[in-house]
Amino acid sequence: MKKTTLCLAACAFLALFAFCCMLAWREQIPPERRTAEAEAEFAQFTAKLEDAVLKLPPNYCLGGRDPTKMTVKDRLAAFVAGPCLPIITVPGHQGTRLRVQIDCETFKNTQPGLFADCGWDTCEHGFFKRSPDKEYTLWVPRVFDSFSILSFSDRTSRCFGGLFSLVHNPKAEDPFEKFGEVPGLKVTWYGNTEQTKQDSNCGATAGEDLMSVPFEDRLCDACPAFRNMRQYLERLGYQSGLTFQNIPSPCTLR
Repeated sequence: MKKTTLCLAACAFLALFAFCCMLAWREQIPPERRTAEAEAEFAQFTAKLEDAVLKLPPNYCLGGRDPTKMTVKDRLAAFVAGPCLPIITVPGHQGTRLRVQIDCETFKNTQPGLFADCGWDTCEHGFFKRSPDKEYTLWVPRVFDSFSILSFSDRTSRCFGGLFSLVHNPKAEDPFEKFGEVPGLKVTWYGNTEQTKQDSNCGATAGEDLMSVPFEDRLCDACPAFRNMRQYLERLGYQSGLTFQNIPSPCTLR
């Protein structure tokens, strides 16, 4: 009886994991392969998996116990005693929300051309001043930012590419010191900056809601990214930073 229960639990876990992976990575399929027949098969397959996952009782991984009435230690102990396994997700470069932090004076003095390409000419703030904010969402940038990927301007393209660039230091002996970020810039993941740390959820939000606009679910299937997966896992009793961990990519060589 115990072996049967463990087998059923393992099957349920694998079904959940497969379902979440399909949701997160569907957009990796080349457009030319997305025929109507393939789309119908995908919809049928995910519907069956979703149905299987939703049939599991809430807080299934915790033995049905309410996590809001448990300490972190008790919650971890209940998870270890339950049928589920910890999960790590790695969204990669394109699936990670990135932020760029700007030290204006350093950036302006060391990279005046790039500073101008981004549409800024001063570090002083004022109604008629064109100065950068302390932070921006670098990936995916907002539509009206000076480095928007929806613009066809050469200056916008140079700005976007420059903010992502690395600086080569040929004199450095340490291989890890040969490349560094542009002076005055620091690129990191969403949730790892002063303005976003309150919304980090232990790194989970760095792999969610890439467009950061209303109704993004309707704009593209991949925009919510790992948000759907996290919500399914939380329903089963997973907790970000404890039994589920997203590992964002900062998109640099350092």
